[in-house]
Amino acid sequence: MKYHLTIYLLFISIIISAQESDRTEVFTYDLESEIPKDSTAIRGELLNGLKYYIKENDRPKETAYINLIVKAGHLQEDNSQQGLAHLLEHMGFNGTKNFKKDKLVKYIESIGMKFGADLNAHTGFDETVYKLKVPSKDLKKIDKAFQIIEDWAHNIVLKDDAINDERPVVLEEFRGRLGSNYRIGKETAIFLYEGMQQLKYFSDDKIENIKNFKTDDLRRFYKDWYRPNLMGIVVVGDLDASYVENKIKAHFSSLRNPDIEKPIKNYDTVPYHSQTRVKVITDKEKTLTNLMLSFYDKYPKRKKTVLMGHQKNSIIAGMMLRMINNRLVELSNSNSPPFITAVVTVNSTISNYHYHFSIGAYVKETEIENALKHMVLELERVKRFGFNEEEFNRIKNDMLANNESFLEGKNDWYSSRYLSLLKEEFKGDGVLYSNDWYYNFHKSMIPQITIKEVNTMFNSIYHKDNRALIITAPEKEDFVLPNNSTLLKVLSLTEIDTTITAYKPQKIENELLEEIRPNGNIVLEEDTMHGIKKLELSNGAKVFYKKTDFDKEQVGFKAYSYGGTSVFNDEDVKRIGHMSIVTVAGIGGFKSYELSKVLSGKKVNVSPYISTYEEGLNGGCRTTDLETLFKLIYLNFTAVNNDEAMYLTYVDKIKAVLKNRKLSPDNIFSSTINKLKNIDNPRYFDINEGDNMEKLLDSVPYSDLYSAYTNRFENAGDFNFFFIGDFDEDILKHYIEKYLASLPSTEKREQYTLSTYKNILSGERVEVYKGLEDKANLIIEFTKEAKHIRKEGEALKVFGQIFESHLRDRIREEEGKVYSVRAKFGHIGRPYSRYTGGITFSCAPENIDALEKESLSVLKQLIKKGVTKKEVENVKKNWLLNRKKSLETNGFWLNHMYNRVFWNKTFDKGIDDYEENIALITTKIVNKVAKKYISEPSLIAKLLPESKEETN
Repeated sequence: MKYHLTIYLLFISIIISAQESDRTEVFTYDLESEIPKDSTAIRGELLNGLKYYIKENDRPKETAYINLIVKAGHLQEDNSQQGLAHLLEHMGFNGTKNFKKDKLVKYIESIGMKFGADLNAHTGFDETVYKLKVPSKDLKKIDKAFQIIEDWAHNIVLKDDAINDERPVVLEEFRGRLGSNYRIGKETAIFLYEGMQQLKYFSDDKIENIKNFKTDDLRRFYKDWYRPNLMGIVVVGDLDASYVENKIKAHFSSLRNPDIEKPIKNYDTVPYHSQTRVKVITDKEKTLTNLMLSFYDKYPKRKKTVLMGHQKNSIIAGMMLRMINNRLVELSNSNSPPFITAVVTVNSTISNYHYHFSIGAYVKETEIENALKHMVLELERVKRFGFNEEEFNRIKNDMLANNESFLEGKNDWYSSRYLSLLKEEFKGDGVLYSNDWYYNFHKSMIPQITIKEVNTMFNSIYHKDNRALIITAPEKEDFVLPNNSTLLKVLSLTEIDTTITAYKPQKIENELLEEIRPNGNIVLEEDTMHGIKKLELSNGAKVFYKKTDFDKEQVGFKAYSYGGTSVFNDEDVKRIGHMSIVTVAGIGGFKSYELSKVLSGKKVNVSPYISTYEEGLNGGCRTTDLETLFKLIYLNFTAVNNDEAMYLTYVDKIKAVLKNRKLSPDNIFSSTINKLKNIDNPRYFDINEGDNMEKLLDSVPYSDLYSAYTNRFENAGDFNFFFIGDFDEDILKHYIEKYLASLPSTEKREQYTLSTYKNILSGERVEVYKGLEDKANLIIEFTKEAKHIRKEGEALKVFGQIFESHLRDRIREEEGKVYSVRAKFGHIGRPYSRYTGGITFSCAPENIDALEKESLSVLKQLIKKGVTKKEVENVKKNWLLNRKKSLETNGFWLNHMYNRVFWNKTFDKGIDDYEENIALITTKIVNKVAKKYISEPSLIAKLLPESKEETN
């Protein structure tokens, strides 16, 4: 849980308490008291000021998470150190006292973990966090992990050559962020936070400083700020806490603070503005128009503890935001919505001493003024008339239901969740609370909170001063944006509009399903393997389920039938392939937003889909809402709303979203590649070509789409259903007979159809010149048609993982010419069997040709030389560790059941034989398949900036 919002809202409790003083006696909690901490976690502080937090937890088993948090980041940099907090973080992986150069990464890979996923770090304004995940069963690995953490704390090797080698890598990381979103984010921040020291993060001087800083400045930063009284160590996982505590003491007690300590810099405060500030930002690569109206407030200086009053105000804020957003969803789904979508949020600003209440919306280019009017109108409606008792009670019911779900799962938290809360506790932003307290507090507090308290909170954060209106939009010759005075006039006129009326919730029937066909029955039951049971129903449908206790009171669900869009002919797949859009109309006579109200107090969801080869449903629920899950399944088969008006409203939004898609370099790049791969493909439809999609949406009758969609779900007898989780089997079977076996069906059984189209590229080259930034993207692909042999496909995956490491070592670690490298090889089975591979990264345009050659050279050298046995064993260790964790999750078993049935496999394989199959992947086989399936690239594609086109 994040406590930024609750701290921001603390001052409001004074107002509320004064107005609600007649009710405070009924509270069973002292709101000025600290939230009780989880007593099962160990908290300690060494004499040097280093703090530590330890929590035993076995989800996942035999795994430990260890973080080192340093309370120093970008804000601690002086002018000669801009960008160096982040560069120092990089240096932690390039050599320490006990792990020379790349030995740290190699060690992590040797124990079955991966750089990035299990070994990583990040730098923020006021923190640098080093993250390590290791197997915990072997204590030697835990000992080694603490040596790594200690080295980061005070033994990073900062030699000139290594520092200079890392400069270009950091610059490449920055280059990867460049683009429309970064430019707009930078301009927005400069406008909102003018004069604040945090803005140096966006300064061009930072880039120049990374290129030219004196290496002593980096060493000085390390010496000044990496000191024990600014450090915290958080350890969570399947290990003995007392052992860990002793290790922390042994490794960190000897660390010393400097004799003269540099003081921590505080955040600047956001400048106050009595008027409404307006900024219009345009960008040539932006594809959507966005409005954001933000209201800024200052709150008392951050406390080092979190009080129960903070949590109460968090509940009130949650109620407020959900009720406003529900209204906005309803408005955006009306027949003539003023915006595409809109949302209200409360977020932190660039300063941790400020938060802003914002309403934002994506809008049509022609509707900016109208959208702004309706955004403000909804805020004014709340201000003048408050919230409605009906919507308030619905939100309360939802929150109480969420609280029950919290209780049911309180002992099933994954270690990553504890880790996050303990890090917040160290930083003073939160606390790892007692779960029993949290549940009981919410159970008591939610019913007591009044609508008056929520209205009071809203009125305190919605005001006419210290606010900003920002519009971000595409920059086009034919697009004229309203000027500042016009926008301010819309604001002021709406705020004095006397025609605004109170919100009136629409009357909605609460009965989800009134009529149902007569029950069917289960005609066959069969036990398979690993607790998976199979049922055959009287209507022909099949059900597979497995009862588990991985996640208490949670049930997962999936269903599918063969077919999808593959059963359509070449013309129809292009004409009605987008038929799933009709589901926006809702089910059972309820619009989507109405359905959420009907389901108030329940935790349940069902989502239909149609893909190339299948149609189906995904979903899940709390165990107590199992019957509601089945009702939703039933309605998705039998009662999809036939509402052309809602469809047309949604189509209008799609057109607005697609209108400027060609302004995006990434869209043009991917579209160019897809067109090349689909030359003369009779089933391919290019939505980026001209106004193809707009014409299609206008030309296809709604009735054709509705008929095509419902046809895919009219025969439940051709479906397989899967259930996983914590349920009573007899109750499950009862619902299966009532809601699944009763679904309409026929004797017809379909299979998907494989397209006969085949276009195997060979030696193709693509260059696209699109984009403003000095950045290039490279894609290299490999394709070879061949019969699928499972062992060879898995071996090729192993090779791909090893090759990625080799390529990263060469072009990042040795040459410093890229930041992130991705390489992947494997097998694709449909529509025809082929082995594939790919290399992707971004880089400087002037380096792309050389890096293309370098990448292929590294690949050819590795194929010729061969991977080593140690490299193969490291990858296999990683796979086995991940598999072991997966076996404890509902998601794994749900997908396992689905995959075995979809591919007509029996349940006696795929689990117990996994390690045996992995053992069959030998070094010899890996090297053999690399030579067999990887040769010359089938495609080399480059995205280059427009400025480079004239020189090529």
